[in-house]
Amino acid sequence: MQLEHTSGAKKQLRLPAGFRIKGCDMHGARVLVWSGAAVQVHEFDDSPGAPRSVGAFASAAVSGAIWDESLFLLTNGRVEVVNFAGRVKSTLPFMEAEGAPRVVHIAGGDKGAYVAAGTDQGYIKVWNIERREPKQHAAGRRLVPERSRITSVQVTADGSRVSATVELQAAPEPPAPGPRFGVKAPPPAWAPSSKLFVYVIEPDIVQDHDFGPSAEDNGAGRLPTVHLWDPVECTLLGVETRPQFSGVGSEEQPAHLEVVTMFSTAASAAQGGGLRMQNSFAADPRMEALVGVQVCVCAGSARASCGCLGPHWWGFAAIGARTPPPPPSGPLPVLREHRHEQRRRAARRRVAGALGEALQAVVSPCDVRHA
Repeated sequence: MQLEHTSGAKKQLRLPAGFRIKGCDMHGARVLVWSGAAVQVHEFDDSPGAPRSVGAFASAAVSGAIWDESLFLLTNGRVEVVNFAGRVKSTLPFMEAEGAPRVVHIAGGDKGAYVAAGTDQGYIKVWNIERREPKQHAAGRRLVPERSRITSVQVTADGSRVSATVELQAAPEPPAPGPRFGVKAPPPAWAPSSKLFVYVIEPDIVQDHDFGPSAEDNGAGRLPTVHLWDPVECTLLGVETRPQFSGVGSEEQPAHLEVVTMFSTAASAAQGGGLRMQNSFAADPRMEALVGVQVCVCAGSARASCGCLGPHWWGFAAIGARTPPPPPSGPLPVLREHRHEQRRRAARRRVAGALGEALQAVVSPCDVRHA
């Protein structure tokens, strides 16, 4: 595993032989990795040298997340909160009808920290983990009436919304006429849904947007593959989409990536609310994944100095490329500098005028070409 600092410095994280990484998560200066049979936690800093191990133990967790000094591991049909030594501190249970958790995500900010989990029965559930004992923030909520399972979940930093993608199971076919002789029909197949779902917790409503077949895609449609919330403006959502039938991951037909920005408001659709698309554009062919979305808080003459063209920008990264991508050109270096400056100043520049500018984009979206 390779860790890269925002300055460009890279560190190699070498794991013991026999440890095949199935997933990872990071918070602060700690990274969590798991294999399905074991869990490891490593800590790193800006000093030279490899990250040091701060925890390792056996675990059958299928997924996990890390926040401060706690691990949230999905195992035995529940979310177990454990320390770096593997000792269980508390559990986040699910009712039998809600199914077993299969994906988890944690986000936090000035209003606390929240963990969201999605199950194999299509339910999502949220807890507030700001205090020592987790407190349920949102009861189990099923997103669609059909047989479904959650494939990815993202919670906002203020815990007000949860976005998710799902897979749907086809209806079982009627049995064929004639003797069966004990032959059991295969289970119906699962297929990814072309819809992105957003659960707004306070009014208890589920919003969705269908990226499916349209005239622009010649009837093929697209699938939402990555969805990320802005860490400050928690109604802004960035979505990565790919062609629905392009064979994602195949070398013969590389999936063309597009990015869509959306706003989620609790107002009704008749009032201009709901989950509404703001803008969309095709990503540079060198880029392989959406990695971030954030409101730009530049105002007045500062905008001209940073090269910002609109209220939003996105970060991309080439992941797992077999050959290094060509060096970036155009506005990308300016964008990278702006991102670092924005992170340093975000805490003291959340002024009403900046947020008002972001909210005005709902009714007056501007043309953004940061890609």
